[in-house]
Amino acid sequence: MVEEALFRAGWWRTIGRGARLLAAVAVSWPVLGVAYAAGGWWWLPGLLALAVLLGVSIVQLVGISEDVPWAVWGMWPFFLVLALTAGLPGEYYMRAYGEPVSAVVAEREWVEGSRRKYDHYEYVLRTGDGRLVAEEFESHRDGLEIGARVEVLTDPLGVLEPLEPSEDLGLAETLARVAWGWITLMTVVLSVLGERRRRTMRPKGSGG
Repeated sequence: MVEEALFRAGWWRTIGRGARLLAAVAVSWPVLGVAYAAGGWWWLPGLLALAVLLGVSIVQLVGISEDVPWAVWGMWPFFLVLALTAGLPGEYYMRAYGEPVSAVVAEREWVEGSRRKYDHYEYVLRTGDGRLVAEEFESHRDGLEIGARVEVLTDPLGVLEPLEPSEDLGLAETLARVAWGWITLMTVVLSVLGERRRRTMRPKGSGG
């Protein structure tokens, strides 16, 4: 009876470790997306979320799997994919709850690549009655002229920057779904392998 109880306790610990890993990823992914979309002081929680996603999660994974040799290399690229597609939660939120606004380009500024990885325009958007909508807006369309009309979504909570909805999220959504599926599947697989390795490495009769 004691050995059976210890056996079950070992597997419950295994399930708990895997659940904590997936929960950490599930929280850090949208937080990183909010930080990307909100800007400003949100860079700090965004940095912490990135550290959890690409660092802490991997450390947890190594512990769960009991140092299965291929665990890190088999999983890290998919965590990286999640980091690169972290803008999706913000896009979903804005599409569901964002308030549509028809804005006009009031000013534009050419930003050299020294500030960003690429040269681009930043626009000041205002409504027809002059109300400011965005000061450093980047459009999917290049070279908008002064007076050009832009349809954007604004955050009713005022946290996220105005968003011009992407025309096609197909590739990003596919990559995110594949990454989530693989991470979930391999968390289960590595949790089982790790528990079996722990049992084989224990002295005989030590229990779960």
